[in-house]
Amino acid sequence: MECKYCHADIPDSARFCPECGKSTTEASPESEAEAVETPVTEELADTAAVGEAPASETEEVGKTAENPEEPASEQVPDAPRRKISPWKIVVAAVLVVALIGGIVAAIVAGRSSNPSADATDPTGSTDSTTATVDLTKFPHYTVADDKAAETANVVVGQIADDTITNGQFQVYYWMGVYNFLNYYGNYISYLGLDYTKPLDEQVQASGEETWQQYFVEAAFDNWHRYEALSLLAKQNGMTLGEELQTQLDSVAENMKKTAQENGYDSAEAMLQKEVGAGVTMDDYLYYLERYYLGYQYFESVYKTLTATDEEIDAYYTENSDTFVSQGLDRDGEKKIDVRHILVQPENGVKDDDGNTTYSEEDWEAARGKAQQILDDWLAGEATEDTFAEAAAANSVDSSASNGGLYSNVSQGDMTDEFDAWCFDDSRQTGDYGLVRTRYGYHVMFFSGLSWYNTAKSALLSQKSNDFVDNAIGQFEMTYDLNKLAIAGVQLGNATE
Repeated sequence: MECKYCHADIPDSARFCPECGKSTTEASPESEAEAVETPVTEELADTAAVGEAPASETEEVGKTAENPEEPASEQVPDAPRRKISPWKIVVAAVLVVALIGGIVAAIVAGRSSNPSADATDPTGSTDSTTATVDLTKFPHYTVADDKAAETANVVVGQIADDTITNGQFQVYYWMGVYNFLNYYGNYISYLGLDYTKPLDEQVQASGEETWQQYFVEAAFDNWHRYEALSLLAKQNGMTLGEELQTQLDSVAENMKKTAQENGYDSAEAMLQKEVGAGVTMDDYLYYLERYYLGYQYFESVYKTLTATDEEIDAYYTENSDTFVSQGLDRDGEKKIDVRHILVQPENGVKDDDGNTTYSEEDWEAARGKAQQILDDWLAGEATEDTFAEAAAANSVDSSASNGGLYSNVSQGDMTDEFDAWCFDDSRQTGDYGLVRTRYGYHVMFFSGLSWYNTAKSALLSQKSNDFVDNAIGQFEMTYDLNKLAIAGVQLGNATE
């Protein structure tokens, strides 16, 4: 799944994003919170492993079938779907085990030299300058395939007692490029990047570095992050958990099968075609091992992070202008976050106007199903996280994919019955119950005040970022760009 804040790809079971630290169970603000009348069927992407370009944030959620005339607005139209290109196979091999998050977030959010144009704002874009800039003044790291293979074992960087070779570095580099292309998708041209041309022959809009330099720096940054976290994990006696170890152990065999299915002689042949000449399976596993262990360690630390009411209140006060600009005025209109699971009655009868009427037996059956879902949740851990899981598994509302969450809900946004439950003066965080509306029965969970939840999430994100920065600061990274050798990879079909 994708983090709704920084867009990093993260494990489906994760309760937070390892990059920005924000809770995966909290949704970004939504413009309408009324439940949908009909179940939502999501269109399957041409691969479950690889994400699409960012969706337009102007689309209203929770639209009912009664308002089909209001289409979602988009700033930039999507290109037609195309056949999956070979490079996605390699990216998918990581995403299948759901742990390929860090690179794109670091590239698009964590470095000071981000592209100057916003991906969703064509009016602010600037094409790369290739004709008017003297490319000879920039360093170039691209070499012929035979040179890349010959120097694959040359050490180009060191952190503590661990080193990284050209072959290992190429995995970090090209995975970073692919994730960048995958994240921005159809918006790449607005950033001034032409993926049909060599990256070392394109200068960013700033004119200060080529796109190749940009990705080289990002790759070293990500190696530094993964390495630091995995080294701290080892220092604290941590080894990979059984599930992650099993996934890691299966990578080579799974990639072998994938390579054969796609016409490659071997997994390494696929890697060398899509991630650079000279790259081996051991180089690929080097990358994965550090990410897996670093992620696991980060998760263990994140679980210990807390924020007191006093800290949250102080954080809100310090950043009140930002929160108010987002419609989260603590002293203004009351806005709440609520989760729900919609259970619709079945077997209704439609009249000539298309309206469905349900019998009392139909409604009672829906109530019984909703009550069973609530009872099952109460019989377990009965936390907000487990409620979100139950919503994802059982709700027919469009919010199911987000754990049934509606955020920043104002009084009057919901149907009357739903609204009355949410804004009852006695309502407390953690309350639950059943509510019947014209759409069906709703299993309810009150998540609390929006300003509080958002401030808490942001504060924990800051604490997690501080932790990662501290981890990186404990380990000095050195590298020798003069020894760097990057094989060329064809990106011309990168969005196919």
